[in-house]
Amino acid sequence: MVADLLPIEVSPQEARAALERVPLWFHTFALDGSGVYTPGIARDHRYRLRAIPEDLTGVRVLDVGTFDGFYAFLAERRGAARVVAVDNEQYVGWIASRFGIALEPGAGFRAIARLLDSRVEYRRLDALQLEQLGETFEVIFCFGILRRVEAPLTLLRVLHACLAPGGRIILEAYGVPGDQDAPATTPCTGALAAPASIASAGSPACAGSSCSTRP
Repeated sequence: MVADLLPIEVSPQEARAALERVPLWFHTFALDGSGVYTPGIARDHRYRLRAIPEDLTGVRVLDVGTFDGFYAFLAERRGAARVVAVDNEQYVGWIASRFGIALEPGAGFRAIARLLDSRVEYRRLDALQLEQLGETFEVIFCFGILRRVEAPLTLLRVLHACLAPGGRIILEAYGVPGDQDAPATTPCTGALAAPASIASAGSPACAGSSCSTRP
């Protein structure tokens, strides 16, 4: 399970308190000390992992569309010097309409950040407003977003503008051929990304249930 890559050592009491604090989880987290997993509604996106460097020591990372923040916290665990996680929090309305649950924006993120004593910075921000961050990053995660925006090329330009020289966007694209464990990971040599690169991670399974778990 992807969650096992980020074991969180907490007591049973701390795990229970976190679970009770958040009425709906998108990501699954392993609250290892208690043997408990948060009941995330997202599928196990293991195909993304081969595109994510195992060593991010000293790197600045941006996670766009973070939701509960699993990949932002994973980047921090893998040594990133700075991690910024952004989300426009539109999922709150989707959760209310689909599940009838009033979810406080960022509730899952804050619960996990507290357990990890994390330094990941959370910002409520739309993906097309990233210039407001006023900084660049060596690695940018953009999972489950590109296929849902009205102007995908505009989003790619915005992401590229946030890249440090030689940086990389790790982008999940809809319908990329490959099996669950073998994403397509291809450097982009076009004008948009030069001198940076774009790696895409996707699976035919994206056309199924996983796409319905996010607005």
